[in-house]
Amino acid sequence: MTSIRTIAAALPDVTFEVFGFGRAPLAISARCYHALLHDLTKDSCRFVCEQNPDGLAVSTLDDEPFLAMNGVQTLSYACTSVLAEIDDLAAAGVGALRLSPQHCDMVAVTRVYRDVIDHKMTASEGAAELGRIYPVPLANGFLYARPGANLVSDTGLHRA
Repeated sequence: MTSIRTIAAALPDVTFEVFGFGRAPLAISARCYHALLHDLTKDSCRFVCEQNPDGLAVSTLDDEPFLAMNGVQTLSYACTSVLAEIDDLAAAGVGALRLSPQHCDMVAVTRVYRDVIDHKMTASEGAAELGRIYPVPLANGFLYARPGANLVSDTGLHRA
């Protein structure tokens, strides 16, 4: 948040966008994980990634979901959500939020964000609604210089 505020203040004529919803894109590979998993080559993959529209969960050795892979992309397992920070982001100079399409009702997600922006719904109510629309752990740690997979809330730090 500190970096966002500093950069936005230095460039007041630029509209800043922050990733506001979705599994965060972390890396792109030259290899297609889905093709490899199905013993196919990247060039003849038969689009097997369509079988997992939200990607495949990658777990730690302790069997905790950690990442998601989707074709050539590595994504966060947790879903980024900045609902609780909408007012702070606006005050910091952010003029747009990127809502990345996930395998859920994105129209409903957009309505939740609009309602929180317009103060028709609290961030807590919005987070509960997002949990019904897209039942994936929420995360916002990157805004607080914490691990991105963490959820920082009014009650402190919680593991996503």
